[in-house]
Amino acid sequence: MLAVALLFAGTILRDILRYGVDVPFWDQWDFVAALRRSSSGETSWLRTLFLSGAEHQLGLQIVWSVLVWNLTQMNMVASMVLNWTFAFGFCILGTWITARALPPRSVIPWMVLAAASFFIFNPAAYQVWLWGLPLVHLLVPLLMFAGFACAQTRASDGTKIVVSAICAFFASFLLGSGLLLWFLFPAVLIYYVKPTALKTERLAVLVYGALCGACLMIYGFGALQGESPAPTSGAGGLGAIAQFFAAYTGNVVSLSAETQPVLWAQLLGSAFIMCFTTLAILAFRGFRRRSEWPVITIWGCLGSYSIASGLMVALGRHGYGLAYAVESSRYVLASAFLPISVVVLAFVLIHAYSDELPSSIRLYSGTLCMTLIVLMAGVALRFLQWPRADAMMANSRASQTAGKVAVASSGVLGMPQWRNIHPNDDRDSFLRSVRFLSGRNWLRPAVWNEAFFRDLASPRRKPEPAYGYVDKFTMEGGKLQLGGWAYLPDRKLRADAVIVSARDGATARLLAVVFTSAPRRDVYESIHELEALSTGWAAEVIAAPGEVLLCFAYDAVTGQAHLLSGVGPDALMAPADGARVELKGGWTMDGYHADAGRPPGNGLAFGSWAGADANRGTLRLGPFRLDAQGGISIPLVTGPSNQGLAVFIRDEATKEILAELAPPPIRLTWWEWEPRLRSERARTVEIIAEDNGAGWGQWQALAWPQVQKKGREPVAGSRR
Repeated sequence: MLAVALLFAGTILRDILRYGVDVPFWDQWDFVAALRRSSSGETSWLRTLFLSGAEHQLGLQIVWSVLVWNLTQMNMVASMVLNWTFAFGFCILGTWITARALPPRSVIPWMVLAAASFFIFNPAAYQVWLWGLPLVHLLVPLLMFAGFACAQTRASDGTKIVVSAICAFFASFLLGSGLLLWFLFPAVLIYYVKPTALKTERLAVLVYGALCGACLMIYGFGALQGESPAPTSGAGGLGAIAQFFAAYTGNVVSLSAETQPVLWAQLLGSAFIMCFTTLAILAFRGFRRRSEWPVITIWGCLGSYSIASGLMVALGRHGYGLAYAVESSRYVLASAFLPISVVVLAFVLIHAYSDELPSSIRLYSGTLCMTLIVLMAGVALRFLQWPRADAMMANSRASQTAGKVAVASSGVLGMPQWRNIHPNDDRDSFLRSVRFLSGRNWLRPAVWNEAFFRDLASPRRKPEPAYGYVDKFTMEGGKLQLGGWAYLPDRKLRADAVIVSARDGATARLLAVVFTSAPRRDVYESIHELEALSTGWAAEVIAAPGEVLLCFAYDAVTGQAHLLSGVGPDALMAPADGARVELKGGWTMDGYHADAGRPPGNGLAFGSWAGADANRGTLRLGPFRLDAQGGISIPLVTGPSNQGLAVFIRDEATKEILAELAPPPIRLTWWEWEPRLRSERARTVEIIAEDNGAGWGQWQALAWPQVQKKGREPVAGSRR
């Protein structure tokens, strides 16, 4: 049973570490805004403590979040792990208080651990696990169990009463349903507190009553801010409330089908309620005077709380429509306590009936069959939920990562992806919150600034081929189209973003930020990682002719930008308007023999050898704009034979041949042809390469031209 618990808990922890994104998400921005307003004096901390929204009491949630943020420097993944710790702590605490209420060596506590872990760590509650918000729907039952655990200790009766009051007080300011604890604690305290405690522990009883009265008063006078939006669908009335409540109670089926199975949820929710009611009646009537009664009371209180809490949610939220009860991921966790209670009560009854066989054979068989049906249904649902939940988590990570990039670039670029993580359209509030967090150094990585762009343009940067390549480079209508792939080999993920910039002296000028998503099967077949399949990207920018472009694969976790190969500090030639790459016949991208090595400059390369010397065809690149007195360098390589090969440069307008190699010299490794093309005026040129030889070794390849390096004598080509 311990292995089962660790399996489900460990899988969710793995998902948190794999898919969690360190950025405030959705409702957390409201908490950030509340902290910002309180810190600046726009509103008082007292008013902040009174904030509420629907069934949520937000004040204590904000205080809890701020404490965790200060502790972790607003590390959201650490907050998610802390939430996971509390969830696993609930399973351990439930097991412990059950063991204390039963005879030694009972197997029921181990059943409790397995059942609690199974239902609590449901991947369908993916939003709960991937948000850094306090798990209020878990904290209230956890506080309930903390009070029960204290009641089982050897502490004085007064201490037990006061601790229960404190737990109920804090629970009341997490959720409105926390008020139910004031009435549930006495049901358990009656077993662990002497009957004379009402007289001997008057101070403790007075504290209990005073705190309860204070909760009711604060609820009455609490200020309301940030109310939930008005319902947009769904009809009112008892029928709508009942249907919503049934779907909410059974939303353990969430993500088990392509469309949310609302009807399944309603049927299962109704079944849970009937099972719990039946088991509670059987337990109350048959075991009132037996040793199992305290544990039955404890888990009966949890099940009763879950039902009452669900009714409160249905009253406040039924107007959002039935689908909301199943689609809202946090309700998967909120409603998990009823099926746990059903399974635990069933285990207790099965164990008790087994001691009374054969007289209790019908009750034993019926309870056993019901329990097996519930567990088998749960296991079957989990097999359906895992793949869909995993896909939803991956999608959530991609969406939040895009929002994280929007946060980092918010000082220089208005990216629409900030709406991926922000709960409303108030961009001014978003920017104020970003500046507030940046001022506290709570954003990792930091918002892009001048130092970031100076680092991008640093001459020390060299292309990093493992991170990606720019393999599309054309200009149409005055706009430059770029494309390629970008990958993060350290994290084995596609790049979080691609930064396209132009070198402007000692700094870089931001041109665009785009995201990887296009399919690149060639990259996948090379890297053999599933994430590599969606590494393609494309961008359209306006750049001056001959401007040095810098494209980077951006890692939103570390804030590092890795220079892509293909366009970089080697000053590859920028094409003129209307430029394109024409491949005819056997010419292909990277169509050269592996023994030739990589071309100089890490530019794009095209060749007529793609596994066969017999390939023939023509390559056309350009046109390229050459300034007056400008030079050009063209990387070339050939096979062992140069018959039928030719490379020439011609004026794009007049078609005059300016330089030619017919045939080019035999060079089995890359070399740079630098023809004399200097003139007194700017011009546009195009490069033509031909392979008309089909014999052995008759192939050649040409890489993207570069600006001629200074201090080198150009090599003249022969003229026709």
